[in-house]
Amino acid sequence: MNLSLVPICNDNGHILEYKYKPNIYCVICNKKGISNYCIHCDYSRCAKCNKNIIDKKRRDTFKDAVMNHKKKERLRKEQNKLNNDGLNHWKVKISDKEEKNELYYINRFTNTISFDYPKLFIVPTSSSEEEPIIKEELIIVHKNESRIFKCIKKTFHLN
Repeated sequence: MNLSLVPICNDNGHILEYKYKPNIYCVICNKKGISNYCIHCDYSRCAKCNKNIIDKKRRDTFKDAVMNHKKKERLRKEQNKLNNDGLNHWKVKISDKEEKNELYYINRFTNTISFDYPKLFIVPTSSSEEEPIIKEELIIVHKNESRIFKCIKKTFHLN
């Protein structure tokens, strides 16, 4: 499927007609002689300005496609990293702000968001430090859950 861009009027979005008119001035560069004009309003532009606008739209479309691919690839890699670390209940997303493209993590169970990679910490289950740590005793938290960590420290008298 071959797509082509149709020139449109900047003022109202009307489709421009192609016909050379030597006595009309370009609205963009003020050059005499236009090739595209709007039959609904007084908007017109020369062939050079029309080509520049179409080239810019093509560059922007290509740039957006490349950026979207890079974002998706970054998300995929980060989600795989979470899954490999056993953090399957976390989901990674990219912020909507165009200039930042910052990653953030969502915990599906607690509905919390963190801009830091989720970490593991150990909850002590006994007073003896010689007992081995069992994997089920590990609880996943991040910096936004520091109040929970403080409560656990207070409960188990850890200081």
